Amino acid sequence: MAKKRLLKEMPNTAFALVLAGGVLILIGGFVMEMLTVVLPFTGMMMGGIQYLSIGWSAAIGLVGIICGIIVIISAIIMRTRDANRLMTWAIIALVASAVSVVGSGGLVIGFVLALAGSVTGLMQSSNS
Repeated sequence: MAKKRLLKEMPNTAFALVLAGGVLILIGGFVMEMLTVVLPFTGMMMGGIQYLSIGWSAAIGLVGIICGIIVIISAIIMRTRDANRLMTWAIIALVASAVSVVGSGGLVIGFVLALAGSVTGLMQSSNS
């Protein structure tokens, strides 16, 4: 069993940035889903086939919702003094925030916040 590397202090900055980014990514996913429900004729406005566009819009919104949930869970688990756990969940948050770009990226600022928080968490875990 690997020895636990403990951090000197809690990764509060990384936690706050990733959590804020996850919430914005989740909101962006819900906005995409609501636009799919409220504006069912977006395919006509974009010059595409209506039902194909609605399906893709719903899928993109679902990707945003799933990534937002993963990033929020990662943020909650990242708030630990265990450096190995922090590194693992910072990488998961980094990947989920990168994938969230497909689902509007949390209105872009969510992606940027989650990315900055993940990198901060990785730096804190490697400095222990």
